[in-house]
Amino acid sequence: MTVHQQTGQLLTPQDASEVRAFVADHRASADPFDIAINGELPEGGHAQSYLAAMEEAGATWWVWVVLSEATPDDYRRRIRQGPPTP
Repeated sequence: MTVHQQTGQLLTPQDASEVRAFVADHRASADPFDIAINGELPEGGHAQSYLAAMEEAGATWWVWVVLSEATPDDYRRRIRQGPPTP
């Protein structure tokens, strides 16, 4: 799961929205920019709704990162699964 560095809680779409707003308010350029979020996706069929909410909040990239111990076979299995589907 993607967790907040200070609280250890799952990063929420509200967090992503606040990051986007902070960056937009403090950068010199008005050019578009990306927000990348990384971590493991929620289990139990919640991945698609979580990603959709993050996208709506302004996240433009998801980088799948295993925060637990994983083997190369675990990575291969995840890659073969492809993107989450509803």
